[in-house]
Amino acid sequence: MAPYVYSQLGPGEIRILVLAPRSGWDEVICRLEHRLLSSDLDYEALSYCWGVDDKDHQVICEGKIIKITASLFSALRHLSFKRKERRLWVDAICINQDDDHEKNHQVSMMGTIYSSGRKTVVWLGEDKEVETAVGRVERLRIPIIPPRSASSSTNLMRQIAPILNCPWFQRLWVVQEVALAR
Repeated sequence: MAPYVYSQLGPGEIRILVLAPRSGWDEVICRLEHRLLSSDLDYEALSYCWGVDDKDHQVICEGKIIKITASLFSALRHLSFKRKERRLWVDAICINQDDDHEKNHQVSMMGTIYSSGRKTVVWLGEDKEVETAVGRVERLRIPIIPPRSASSSTNLMRQIAPILNCPWFQRLWVVQEVALAR
């Protein structure tokens, strides 16, 4: 299959990745749409850690190949719905990574991109320990009140440590992506 060829964005445009319904675990199929960045545009912004720079995985976009990292491939597989499309903004795919001019311009728009999306989806990875910790935190329904004792504080930290140790929390963009999310 041939590599995907990006078409030029118009002024004020971004690309939205339309993720096809999941057909299996070994492939991710999508298409890209050009849309004017506006507050009524319906999409979710994806916040994730690129991981290793090796682009040894691929998505099939409009019958062509876009090379991506293992981390992004995993995220897209898990985030695709079974029966309907999902509209996402994903920097590694929605920005032409081979065009420095476009990259610079789109990066300058990222604050608006994250704040205009319906929500921001955070992908922490496939780590089972993290998945278990997230489940514990969801079950706890932790109020934002300091713990009354050191032992309850230690227990809480032990339970959420796997989450906080994820590479996602080491990224510089986290503050912008989450703080600007709806």
